[in-house]
This record gives sequence, C-alpha cells and structure tokens, in this order.
Amino acid sequence: MAGQQAQVQRGESVWVSYAAQIPIAKADFNYTTDHGEWKDRRWTTVAAKSRGQHKFQAALPPGVSAYYFNLIDEHGLVVSSDLRFLADTPR
Repeated sequence: MAGQQAQVQRGESVWVSYAAQIPIAKADFNYTTDHGEWKDRRWTTVAAKSRGQHKFQAALPPGVSAYYFNLIDEHGLVVSSDLRFLADTPR
C-alpha cells in the first residue's frame, strides 16, 4: 500500500509524493470551496496529473478552502493524503 512522503503547496499548485510497493494507477485531487464542518462540505474530485515517478500535481481552484489527494493502486486500494485547510484569502 502507498504511503505519503510529502505534500507541498507553491502558489496555486499542490503536489503529493509517495512511496509504494504496488504501482499507483491514478490519483484524485479532492477539494471544496465550502466552509464549516469538513464532513458536511460538498467535495469535488478531479484527476491529478502525474509529474514523474512517485509524484502527482493539481492546481488549486479559485475559492478552495480545503483539499486532499487519493492515491489508487492497481488493485483499487486507496490511500488519502493529509487534509489541508487554507486560510480564508481570495484566490
């Protein structure tokens, strides 16, 4: 199963790097523009872009308030990155 090694934000881009014994088939980027309890927010999922070996990238949409990545291996097992909350600043 995959494990997150690092999650980085630079400007409007975010990356997650990972280590995995079983190849990662895809990564999803999950984000919300809602506020309040995280479990009550509406979440949008888009495909993250592969950026070389063991790294995926996504762009932060305008108004995003929180995000995380899901890494899905070739067996369909899912590992989630840390949930990150952003300050209430306009984008």
